[in-house]
Amino acid sequence: MLATCGRKHYTQIIFTNIHLFYMSFFGNLKAKATTALLKRQLKDLPPEQQAVMMKAIEANPDFFEKIAKEIKEKTDGGGNQMYATMQVMQKYQSEMQKIFSQSQ
Repeated sequence: MLATCGRKHYTQIIFTNIHLFYMSFFGNLKAKATTALLKRQLKDLPPEQQAVMMKAIEANPDFFEKIAKEIKEKTDGGGNQMYATMQVMQKYQSEMQKIFSQSQ
């Protein structure tokens, strides 16, 4: 699983950055820009994990957009970005596990 050991923190940072991106792009441009952003954000992960992340996000854009919006709501309310990300990630942990297991 991607969110184990030292990768958990890195995965949370990736989702924090993705949430900012989702808030500012839309339509087909959003899909192309998301792919470019993801490739940059995932460059330090092994290729197998990069593929799993890309496949999961591309297959479930609405789910990840929902996560991004919730993180943004928490940070707009004055919350710490990393703490907000961890809260939202924990809330959707079981769905994320299903998504990532299907993407492998």
